This record gives sequence, C-alpha cells and structure tokens, in this order.
Amino acid sequence: LSESYVSTSSDLTISQTIKYGSVLYPVHFILRYEFVDLSQEGTQISRNTCDRLLTNNNGRFYSPKITFLFGRGGQRDLLCEYSFEYKEYQRLKITFNRALFGQKDCFTEYNPEINRWQCHVKSEYDGIAKISISEYPWKDIEMKRDCICSNITEQPFVIKTKSALKFVIKFVVTNMKSTEDYNSYLFDANYEVLPADYNCLNLWNSRRLRGSSGEISILNSNKQHFAETDVILSYNHTMKYCLDQPWLIEPEEDCNFIYLKIRGNERRDSRLCPSKNRILIYPAGKTEEVRVICPYYEDLDDVVELFSEGWSMYSYKKLQSRNGRSFVVEFVKRESGNFIVTWMEISKNPALALPTSMLSIKPPECPH
Repeated sequence: LSESYVSTSSDLTISQTIKYGSVLYPVHFILRYEFVDLSQEGTQISRNTCDRLLTNNNGRFYSPKITFLFGRGGQRDLLCEYSFEYKEYQRLKITFNRALFGQKDCFTEYNPEINRWQCHVKSEYDGIAKISISEYPWKDIEMKRDCICSNITEQPFVIKTKSALKFVIKFVVTNMKSTEDYNSYLFDANYEVLPADYNCLNLWNSRRLRGSSGEISILNSNKQHFAETDVILSYNHTMKYCLDQPWLIEPEEDCNFIYLKIRGNERRDSRLCPSKNRILIYPAGKTEEVRVICPYYEDLDDVVELFSEGWSMYSYKKLQSRNGRSFVVEFVKRESGNFIVTWMEISKNPALALPTSMLSIKPPECPH
C-alpha cells in the first residue's frame, strides 16, 4: 500500500503512534519525500501557473520545476507561455543557456531562405517537445519566428528578434511518460532588450497599409544609407523604411480581398535565383504558409500574383477570419537590390462565388 500527500504550506509534520506493535507484529514504514519548487520569474497572468508576464529590460527566466505539471505528477501535456510586453517597440535578445527535450524525435535546423530556425518533427507518435518564439508587431497579428527542439548543453543558443511591442515564448511538451519530470524537459535562458539598429523614420501605423491600391517600391537599397531616391513614394505614404521590419496589407472592407503582384519569380531551387535577397509573403497570422519570392526580374512578365484566402476557395470559416484576407510582406535583404510589391483591394459577386447550397434564392431549372 502506498499513498502520497501534498502539504498546503512550507511545513509538514509526520508523527507515528504505535498501539499494537510487538515483536510478532512489528510496525514499519518507508517515507520518501521531495521539496516542490514553486519559484518562477515574472507575474502569473492566467489560471495556468506557468503562464508568466515579464516586463523588465533584462533578466532570467526558466521552465517550471513543479512536479505536478509533468508526467511524474500525473500530467501528459505541458504548455507554458512567457510574454514580454513593452510600451514602445523593442528588439529582444534571448540566450538559451541550457535546454532538454527528453527523447522526442525532433531536430532544429536553420532555414536561410526565410531567415528562421525551424523544428523538424520526424514522428509525433511519441509526442513533441519544443520552444517557439513569436512576435506581435501589431496587437492582433502573431508572427511565428523561430522554433527550437534540439538539446542545448554545450554552447549557449542566441536568438535576436525583430521589433515588436510583445513577444511570446511557448514551451510545449506532449505525451509525457509517467517517469518524466522537470529533469527531462527544461530550459534556462536570459533575455535583454536591444536598441534599434537604425534610426528609422517610419511609424508602425504607416506599415499597416490599407486602401484601394498601393505599392511598396525600394530601389537600389543600401543597408548603411537610405538616399531620398531609394524609396519611391506611393499611396499609403511609403517612406524610408527599415527593411528588417514587415508590412501588413489588409482590405478596408471586411468582405473584400487583397490581390498582390510581386516583381520576381518563385523557384523550386533557391540556388537558381541570381539575387541573395528574398521577399516573404504569408497570410496574416499564418507564417508557416510562407511563399518565398526571388526578387530578380528581367522583364515585365516576371511577376508573381497572389490572392488572399477565400478568393479561390470560398468557405464560411474563412469568411469569419478577417486577418486571413490580409498579407504580411517581409523583405530579407542581404545585398543591394530592388523590391517591388503592388496590391489592389478586390471583391467579387457572392452569388457567383458561394456554393449553390448557400444561396437563399436558387435559379430556375432549365427545361431543356
């Protein structure tokens, strides 16, 4: 017979009273105990004890050591969110000193095409364990940046974010075994707020573009200097932007869509692109569905055309997701080059787009 108890405070007293013990009927027991470490950095922001808010300019944060959140404490899954929120746009440097992900079948790999660390899960049968990093350059738009699932034991692993008001780091573990705990899955990290790389002239509200049409044109850009002729001014006040930061293009009307035309082409083999630069396009909030565009073009026919979600597959679910109709545009600049993206807000007749079953009035049947 084995039983376990959890104290309600930091003190616990155990007493033994023997009434019927004798040489023939001895009384004995074995007591195993452990101290539960409840300490965590930041402020708890939800009912989940490991969802924390950190607002300092630098500090340390780490995974929980609470036994009851892990497999040995009766839990199969763990999700901890660490939010970093600031009043002004900041960049964050995160140094992971140590991280362990159990025996999960996953590895971390850097993708130079999209300038991100990615997790490659070989099999989800035994569950997953990973750390993901997201930025919120706009309050309602999440941009998933990097993912880590390989053990960090020797050299620190450093990630530098782009500018945002909020950053969220998620520590996810699924399908834990009953023998696994905070010694199997853990991380220990430091964070530091970094100053902006450039003295950008643009405000963030000017990077959230709306209107019937517009263009972002950046020609012969140089990372160290932005000449007045480098950026062609167009609708929505395109200015001397920091190219490291994204643009958000969204329709003014909830029922409309966005049509994009990008000067360049898509290549299956990135080595065939003469330019080292890239243009990344993805639906707002879905950075995993990225389209990588080579910005090199020889004539006017070298263009890539994209329509926002719901244009080709009209579904009720996508009609309810306004952000899905928006595009995020990001330039990955490694050398001087041209970036040209044109957009137009479009709409279509619902009677021509919706399935027949969704129409309130059906056309009469043809007798012939």
